[in-house]
Amino acid sequence: MWIPDHLDPDGPRYLAVVKALEDDIANGRAVDGMALAPQRELAYQLGLSVGTVVRAYSVAQQRGLIAGEVGRGTFVKGRAGQAETRFFGDGSAHQDSRKAGTIDLSVNVAPPLRQAERVGNALRAVANATELPQMLRYGVHLGADGQRRALAEWLDRTSAGRYAPSTDRIAICIGAQQAIWAVCSSVLRPGQTILAEAVTFAGIKSVAGLLGANLCGVDMDEHGLIPEALEEACAKTQARALYLMPTLQNPTGTTMPEARRAEIAAIAQHHGLTVIEDDVYGFLAPDAPPPLASLLPDRTCYVSSFSKSVAPGLRAGFAVLPPALTRGVEAAMRASCWMSPLLTMETVCRLMRHDGLDGIVAQRREEARQRLEIAESVLSGLFPKIDWRKARFHLWLATRDWVEAEQVVRRAMEAGVLIAPPDAVATERASPPGIRLCLGSPPDTGDLRSALMTVRAAFEAGDPATQICSTI
Repeated sequence: MWIPDHLDPDGPRYLAVVKALEDDIANGRAVDGMALAPQRELAYQLGLSVGTVVRAYSVAQQRGLIAGEVGRGTFVKGRAGQAETRFFGDGSAHQDSRKAGTIDLSVNVAPPLRQAERVGNALRAVANATELPQMLRYGVHLGADGQRRALAEWLDRTSAGRYAPSTDRIAICIGAQQAIWAVCSSVLRPGQTILAEAVTFAGIKSVAGLLGANLCGVDMDEHGLIPEALEEACAKTQARALYLMPTLQNPTGTTMPEARRAEIAAIAQHHGLTVIEDDVYGFLAPDAPPPLASLLPDRTCYVSSFSKSVAPGLRAGFAVLPPALTRGVEAAMRASCWMSPLLTMETVCRLMRHDGLDGIVAQRREEARQRLEIAESVLSGLFPKIDWRKARFHLWLATRDWVEAEQVVRRAMEAGVLIAPPDAVATERASPPGIRLCLGSPPDTGDLRSALMTVRAAFEAGDPATQICSTI
């Protein structure tokens, strides 16, 4: 059982516990699978409060150092365990963990692209372009001017003029994940805090862990972040940044009303927060309120990509930056990949210019609507409070507690349906319990319906008094 020999005398006590664990993993004293002392016992052994140890375990879990198992305890993830051989990123699994006949509801992606020929045509046009030799050379760190201009015009057009950033604020990235990392690495230092919704995108958990930052969840309701909870979190944590997804939030699917966005923007301004607004699902909700970035442009980094709307293999994303962050993000880009993805973003730009992108997006919206209708036909009897009107590729099923959520995941997995572990989207154990279903992952709708029937059976096999609800 792991108990540290000593703690560094400097800095917060919970970080000293985390550092001791990191050091012991590095020197081989704490090995993969070793049990950690229960939180109360470790607190007693070290002369710390239980709350301090709880926080230390939470940060260690965010950094991939430990993992909890219901009914067994908490265990060290050694170097092999930290490779995340079972789950990584947004709940997706390594191929060698898949079994024949398994249906995957764990990966939050759009279905296979039916109009792949449009992307193929754009790729061929890039290959035959007279500018190809120049695009094969090193480019500028934040992206070619023509591509940045095309993105600015596309944002203006698709938002009906409600969000029209200038070209010089746009940075082209290798997907939204790199944009999030670049922004966070420029504003956060180890030990500092970033806030996020109480249940959130797994990618921000990974970024916070890699940077040694503390990720603190903020309570939510059916409209997203609760303003009073954000005020309280700012006062308690002295947070530097806020990550949120106001439109079709992952995992809950909530869309923040315009008045709530204005409240959140005012709080962020008052507390000097750098806001990272992730809008990767915004294309599915053209009638959503204007982005938070339009209300707070000098403190908000608006981040999106074409992984959900077109294809993840393109690895084409972007960020709209406040002027004060441009230099820091540029330095992060230079350090990580040197330059923007010229060829793939040129492919996207050609889709924009020749209307291919509009057709693909329209098809994606229709696919999301059809798949949500299938989910409604199977699950609405158990979850009558879900808003079935908002087309999306993920669905949040709230549970009575974390134990029930983990039991449903286990039953579904035993029946051949893969669901991401509940803690994949939780910022901490106090987060609202539930599971996320990814409706776009199965390649066809027949598999989707079959998987959803299995999920329904997994819920019905539990306690008859299960709370059936869907809101935070």
